[in-house]
Amino acid sequence: METNTSTLEHQLKVASSSVFCFYLKIHNFHLNITGPDFWQYHKLLDKFYKDVFDSFDAISEQIRALDMFAPATLSRFHKLSVIQDQPLIPAPSEMIKELLVDNDKLIEQFNAVNMLASNHLGLQNFIQGRCDAHSKWGWILRSTVKSQL
Repeated sequence: METNTSTLEHQLKVASSSVFCFYLKIHNFHLNITGPDFWQYHKLLDKFYKDVFDSFDAISEQIRALDMFAPATLSRFHKLSVIQDQPLIPAPSEMIKELLVDNDKLIEQFNAVNMLASNHLGLQNFIQGRCDAHSKWGWILRSTVKSQL
């Protein structure tokens, strides 16, 4: 069924995998940030990765509630995710810019799920809540990037 990219099952699994990969990238940046604004970035990324990680468990539970199996291996996450890995440690400002782009990709993925979930109001409510949360994170990231100009 996962070859049909228009199915709710596939889009949910892509969203779940993308959330996990995004969490991992944020946590990586949190652990490896350096520079004169270290503490500010470190605290921001700490809150961000914790929010995203908590949402990973919740989206996985949404998948299980629909009687599907949630992806839960690194190889499945890598295959399904719209978030690309960052093997390098960029400068802090580049980290924030990259997270902003990825955050927008995640919102697009949530919107794809939302469009397919019209018969699942609880799932739609959850997804819409995550869209709102990521819209706020987007505002925070954009504001952080603008402060560096």
